[in-house]
Amino acid sequence: MNTSLYLAVKYPPREPLVNDSMTVLEGSSLALHCSTQGSPAPTLTWLKDGELVGTITADELSVLEIVEITPQGDGQYRCLAENEHGRASSSFNITVEYAPVLLDESKCTVVREGVQCVCIATGNPEPTIEFYLPDLNITINETDGRYNFYTHTDGHTSTGMIKLREKGERVDNGGPAVNVHCSFYNMYGRESIHLELQQEKKYMMAVIVGTIGGVAVIAFIIAAVRYVGHNNKKENGNPRQDVVLENPALYYSAVKKDKQNLRKKVLKTELLGSKFNSILEETTGEDGDYQPVGSMAGL
Repeated sequence: MNTSLYLAVKYPPREPLVNDSMTVLEGSSLALHCSTQGSPAPTLTWLKDGELVGTITADELSVLEIVEITPQGDGQYRCLAENEHGRASSSFNITVEYAPVLLDESKCTVVREGVQCVCIATGNPEPTIEFYLPDLNITINETDGRYNFYTHTDGHTSTGMIKLREKGERVDNGGPAVNVHCSFYNMYGRESIHLELQQEKKYMMAVIVGTIGGVAVIAFIIAAVRYVGHNNKKENGNPRQDVVLENPALYYSAVKKDKQNLRKKVLKTELLGSKFNSILEETTGEDGDYQPVGSMAGL
């Protein structure tokens, strides 16, 4: 009697086979392959720079399709295979090349020494930056006696800067006297743009904001003063109310006497170079010269 047995061997995934690292042009479509062996069939996961980008399948082959890749598709791709007995992974890099693109930070501004122009562009390969002054028909890509040229590259981003000693004064037609063009290029393209002089816009905004802030502060101070004054009136009473006299007749007599004393005047007279003083006492004045106060007003 013949007896046959079936033996199933379980084992962890083998190291996946993936694409080689590649360099592609922006807009290209790609098919990324990942294959492995394992028992039971491993789960395959696609990661880009550590983040999940592909579907998870329980199979020994997975294909990740990328349609019209963008510069953001540049990075490291990893295929992870795992089952209940272990895991394995393989990775490769995709480099995306593209024509240069100008960044919004590019502009000219007025500084103490004159005018500073900055041009920032990104591209792969990293772009070359140079400046062009059409009024003088000068291309600036190195330092000379009149212009300070500076360039710096960080990854796929290039920065170029020049300082012009002339101020950005305005001409008769109202346009800026500064006329600077920035050119940036690599093997996939070249562009040139006119750099705007943006100092005026920022200055006007600062004036508007400062004016509004000043008005708000003044209004706050006036309101605070009125509020304090109103509270003081409540605490001290109304100072404009008439004074109620306990003895109106006695008060009237005292005022009359004081007013007569104030009528004494010292008269200094100069006559033929000699000076003399005379005191004239004026005791005139009738009762009708005085105005009763308080409750006497009705008498």
